[in-house]
Amino acid sequence: MSRPYATVLWLGFLQGHLSDESLEVDVRRFLTQYARDCVDGMKVQIVKGHFKKAHAILETPIPRELVHKLNHLPFVENGKARTICVDDGHGSPGQQCPKFIAGYCRGQNLRFTHPCWCSHPSRTTEWAQYQTTPISLGSAEGFELSEKFLAAGAFHDGCPRIVGIKAIENNVLSKCHEEYRGYLFTKHNEEPAVRELYHGTNNNILDIIYTHGLQPPSDMQASEQCSKSGGKGLCTSLCNNDCKYCIERHKWDKCHMFGLGIYLADSAQKSHAYVSQPRIGTNGRQTYCVVVCSVLGKAFQLEGHLTSKDAMHDVVNVRALTEDLIDDMVDCCQVCHSSAVGAEKFAEDAEHSDLLFVKGLGHSGRNIILNQMFDDVCKVQCACTARPGVSVVTSEYVAFHPHQCLPKYEIEYELS
Repeated sequence: MSRPYATVLWLGFLQGHLSDESLEVDVRRFLTQYARDCVDGMKVQIVKGHFKKAHAILETPIPRELVHKLNHLPFVENGKARTICVDDGHGSPGQQCPKFIAGYCRGQNLRFTHPCWCSHPSRTTEWAQYQTTPISLGSAEGFELSEKFLAAGAFHDGCPRIVGIKAIENNVLSKCHEEYRGYLFTKHNEEPAVRELYHGTNNNILDIIYTHGLQPPSDMQASEQCSKSGGKGLCTSLCNNDCKYCIERHKWDKCHMFGLGIYLADSAQKSHAYVSQPRIGTNGRQTYCVVVCSVLGKAFQLEGHLTSKDAMHDVVNVRALTEDLIDDMVDCCQVCHSSAVGAEKFAEDAEHSDLLFVKGLGHSGRNIILNQMFDDVCKVQCACTARPGVSVVTSEYVAFHPHQCLPKYEIEYELS
């Protein structure tokens, strides 16, 4: 640790066979004994892996000298004393990043929520190039893409008419996508699920998306003074957390209901709602673009209503959804919510998932089976419908890694 203070401590490695509850007690006892002035309001999260580790989230920053001292003091774990590693959970400048997974660290473009201040190598796609190839609407491939796109019917603001389809080719990005596939295979010991989903976004940044892939949003406002992020009509910055201009925190503004992630859908109608900054076509009419992507990973299903409109806004990855946070953020099925077995399975599934699936609850009058992921615990048929601002009518996916989603096609359309 080289920064003067830390607000999150990383403590590890802890014994994997011990319960989360007993480890949390040991961590709290350790920090209360040796860092008493910093533990008021502290939250402790136990994170599972090959070994377990703890994150201590502090309201009172802890000084660097004390963190260094903690590495040499006895940590009593299940009655046995030993030493553990204690470090700044947000990393230090000059330190090699331990969270650089499959060519990306989620904390690189976060300044306020879960930043990473470590040194990171240049992104693999820094010098990547892409090309687009028109696809005839009358070809078999064009017909299939068009038919699926139009299957949802009219959009909320008009009826779509496809004016062009292009295939997107980026060999460097495709290689990154395959490497991420390999990472997931190693992680789960099985081939990852593959979905073809739509992504709607600011059409001014399609060139960036086709070069570097879909990027999880930052927690910083885009500054108009920034040459990279300004002037594009963006609400979140495209920059990393070392930008000198994008330094204001991005706050909830009817956006990012389910976290600072990449939003995708299996319906073009749903993704169109996220499209902004349409182009002006040769006929003077607005033309919109959505991107068809190949998306990898095991999806964690979230079904219910947010406890408040901004409850999940600052979630930066699926693994951040610990059991206690889920309880605070989401009102789930009452029967499952009160079941200890269901709650444990809920948290375990979140930890071993790669993207979020937010189940659409439909319109008023439609019955939904809640928490189908808990079929072994309870089955409840209830009239639970979407509520504006805290749940969604139609389903959507949220990913958090740029190499997880490979842009394959661009579909350009007008509305009438």
